[in-house]
Amino acid sequence: MINLFENADQRANDFIFSLNQAEVAFKTVVINDNGWLDKDMVSPFSFYSMSYDNVHKKPLYFDEVPVPNFWGIRGNDQLAEIYDNDTIRAKIFYHNHRVVERVEWCDKLGKVQFVDHYNCYGNIFARTFFHQNNSVQKAYYSTTGQEIISHNLITDQIILNLPEQTHFFPSETEFVLFFIKQYFQKNEYNQIVYNSLSIPLFIVNRLGKDSKAILIWDEPLDREIPGNMISILNNLESNTKHIFFQRQKDMRKIHNNHSYPRNNIVSYLGKLNHFVLKKSEKSIKNTALIVTNSDDIWNISSLVNQLPHIKFKIMARTEMSARLLQLDMHDNVELYPASTVEDIVEAINKTDYLLDINNGPEVLDTVRKAFLSHKLILSMNDFVHNKNYIARENIFANDQFDLLKDKLQTTSENKFQYDEELTKQETIFGPEGQIDLYQKVFSEFS
Repeated sequence: MINLFENADQRANDFIFSLNQAEVAFKTVVINDNGWLDKDMVSPFSFYSMSYDNVHKKPLYFDEVPVPNFWGIRGNDQLAEIYDNDTIRAKIFYHNHRVVERVEWCDKLGKVQFVDHYNCYGNIFARTFFHQNNSVQKAYYSTTGQEIISHNLITDQIILNLPEQTHFFPSETEFVLFFIKQYFQKNEYNQIVYNSLSIPLFIVNRLGKDSKAILIWDEPLDREIPGNMISILNNLESNTKHIFFQRQKDMRKIHNNHSYPRNNIVSYLGKLNHFVLKKSEKSIKNTALIVTNSDDIWNISSLVNQLPHIKFKIMARTEMSARLLQLDMHDNVELYPASTVEDIVEAINKTDYLLDINNGPEVLDTVRKAFLSHKLILSMNDFVHNKNYIARENIFANDQFDLLKDKLQTTSENKFQYDEELTKQETIFGPEGQIDLYQKVFSEFS
């Protein structure tokens, strides 16, 4: 069985975790290589370019990016910039804390000319070229800098330069299909699980009767059902044999509002969540954590003043501004500037609430970490970082401060209300999955 994913994103990782928990055997193909794939994943682009071969090197830090003489690099925890005197000539974006994922190089007018993509070994494994602010070409390189793959992003054509032969493909779909048939045995790609209705579906369709497939759908279903999903539900000859929704409400939309010839192939399959702690048995919930790299925290002074019984712990990876440091005058506030990753993870494990009310980028995937640690998460609509792990009724509008404050007040004093809110949070998309169901589904595969 092969997992065929477009990206190595959280949806893919969650599904892989569920399969591993159920001890289902599989191999994983990720089409779009971001340079940071897990060792048990393979991408056709990095397979042919062998960009992961230099395993003895380390990721590149922002101040190690090569720049012309007399140019300089200035950076913070959010991003870094490369300067020619006072002119910004490039922006450095991080994969995680100050480790380089890509560098966008600009002309003197600030227009992006090309983007260097760095992998987990500090190599430029790909470069995207721009014309008039549009990406037009992407090249993939070996560890020695030789161009192995050229992808025309306008026509979708791909040229693969191998030592023995140069191959031309009219589309990315044909390129990935070539890789699958070359890399895997037929008895491996005769069962495919995919989670996207674009290239993975096109490949499944091209394989035809050589493969049976399952679609795992873990995206919000808009008012309109995607056209390619409708095609599957209408096509009695489709080799997609089942569609499993990981959001029960969306699955019910199909059954309640539509009647397709293959409605019977649509089911719900809950995730096997990677909870890292047991639920706390504390009767009083009185600790709230905020992890931020910004001093723009929604109504923080009002929260601190109106809920004196709650201890607010505010942590940052960076030093804190004078605006935040002023909060230290309150007895129920603890400030932790320049916190380490380990400090923040420990704080998440010990807190009762995560308040996702800080402006700016999310720090260290804290919302998901809090969810998997059984912590109640409250947020504000303008600042919310990850709606996948927060109950909808716990995401408040800008004018609903009193509702958030009341939710903190009532749940902190009543363990049963806290537990009820936590249950809502942990069943946002439906009941958690069962190991035996995963084993049954992916062993039968028909």
